[in-house]
Amino acid sequence: MIPVLTFDARIRQLEMVRISASASVIPPILPSPVGTNDVDSVKIQVETAGPEFQVWAAGNPKSDWFIDTAYASLGDKIVTLTIEDVAGNVATATGTISVLDAEEDIFFSTDEKLEQLEPEISQYLPEDRNNYNYVHRSVTTLIVNWLMLSGKAKSQGVYFEAKDILLVHEVAELARFWALELIYGSVSNKFDDHFYAKSKHYTKLRMEQQTIVSLKLNQSVTAGETQDRFVDNASVTMVRGRGNVFTSR
Repeated sequence: MIPVLTFDARIRQLEMVRISASASVIPPILPSPVGTNDVDSVKIQVETAGPEFQVWAAGNPKSDWFIDTAYASLGDKIVTLTIEDVAGNVATATGTISVLDAEEDIFFSTDEKLEQLEPEISQYLPEDRNNYNYVHRSVTTLIVNWLMLSGKAKSQGVYFEAKDILLVHEVAELARFWALELIYGSVSNKFDDHFYAKSKHYTKLRMEQQTIVSLKLNQSVTAGETQDRFVDNASVTMVRGRGNVFTSR
């Protein structure tokens, strides 16, 4: 038996996360007298000293080996998976979920901002989610990566991070369009359905926004610098391939 845990490694307080053991490897049953590896128990403990949850039941598929949970407190949570077979053999695996606050887990949009454009958007939440934080988190990564791919850097080899974007409103529309593009794209199941059309609509708006966004960025390379240095507002346009490495100002 090879126990395998899958989950989002970074979440916020009260954000639902699915902790799954469905990727665990259970080899075929071996004939007697070698023995058996029929599963008898699959338990997930969502944090140290917390309760264990039995996610296995006779006859149920591995896809049911999961638990959906949320954490009320910040910090690293150690998750433990324990699988036991009918012969009493036990295999375990552990992993860490980091529960972060808004300063560590930066978003440029919110569910409320999405609902202003698409009031029904919450209807399309996956069953294992209670908000679109996972999309906002992905969009933050996409925007930071776009800065890097555009050649924007603090200095040679030192790239900007989400925390370096000082005025969130400068990327708010870009983030909102990008999130809606991803959400509608994920629920579309063919190229000519309503959701595909919605996704392509927001793709167009997002791409237009990317050509006009200007940012004020913190150019300080280390927190120990005596005075923060900034790239002036309107000095950065997110057009791929037109970037540069900034010098001190």
